[in-house]
Amino acid sequence: MSGLELVARDSASQIEKNAEAAAIYFSEVYNRDDDERNWSFSYLKEQLLFKESQQ
Repeated sequence: MSGLELVARDSASQIEKNAEAAAIYFSEVYNRDDDERNWSFSYLKEQLLFKESQQ
Protein backbone atom coordinates (compact mmCIF):
# COMPACT_ATOMS: atom_id res chain seq x y z
CA MET A 1 0.00 0.00 0.00
CA SER A 2 1.40 3.37 -0.95
CA GLY A 3 1.81 6.23 1.51
CA LEU A 4 -0.67 8.35 -0.42
CA GLU A 5 -3.30 5.62 -0.16
CA LEU A 6 -2.77 5.44 3.61
CA VAL A 7 -3.11 9.21 3.94
CA ALA A 8 -6.27 9.21 1.83
CA ARG A 9 -7.79 6.37 3.84
CA ASP A 10 -6.90 8.08 7.14
CA SER A 11 -8.30 11.41 5.89
CA ALA A 12 -11.58 9.81 4.81
CA SER A 13 -11.89 8.15 8.21
CA GLN A 14 -11.23 11.45 9.97
CA ILE A 15 -13.76 13.26 7.76
CA GLU A 16 -16.41 10.67 8.64
CA LYS A 17 -15.67 11.06 12.36
CA ASN A 18 -15.83 14.85 12.14
CA ALA A 19 -19.08 14.76 10.16
CA GLU A 20 -20.66 12.41 12.69
CA ALA A 21 -19.53 14.60 15.61
CA ALA A 22 -20.87 17.72 13.88
CA ALA A 23 -24.23 16.06 13.20
CA ILE A 24 -24.57 15.04 16.84
CA TYR A 25 -23.55 18.48 18.09
CA PHE A 26 -25.90 20.41 15.82
CA SER A 27 -28.83 18.07 16.44
CA GLU A 28 -28.41 18.66 20.18
CA VAL A 29 -27.97 22.42 19.81
CA TYR A 30 -30.81 23.06 17.38
CA ASN A 31 -33.35 20.75 18.98
CA ARG A 32 -33.45 22.64 22.27
CA ASP A 33 -36.81 24.28 22.85
CA ASP A 34 -35.29 27.04 24.95
CA ASP A 35 -32.37 27.70 22.64
CA GLU A 36 -31.88 31.28 21.46
CA ARG A 37 -31.40 29.96 17.94
CA ASN A 38 -35.01 28.87 17.67
CA TRP A 39 -36.14 30.97 14.71
CA SER A 40 -39.60 29.51 14.21
CA PHE A 41 -42.45 31.90 13.48
CA SER A 42 -44.10 31.22 16.84
CA TYR A 43 -40.87 31.89 18.74
CA LEU A 44 -40.24 35.16 16.90
CA LYS A 45 -43.83 36.28 17.42
CA GLU A 46 -43.59 35.48 21.12
CA GLN A 47 -40.34 37.44 21.42
CA LEU A 48 -41.82 40.43 19.59
CA LEU A 49 -44.89 40.48 21.85
CA PHE A 50 -42.67 40.17 24.91
CA LYS A 51 -40.47 43.09 23.85
CA GLU A 52 -43.51 45.22 23.01
CA SER A 53 -44.99 44.53 26.43
CA GLN A 54 -41.80 45.75 28.11
CA GLN A 55 -41.95 49.16 26.42
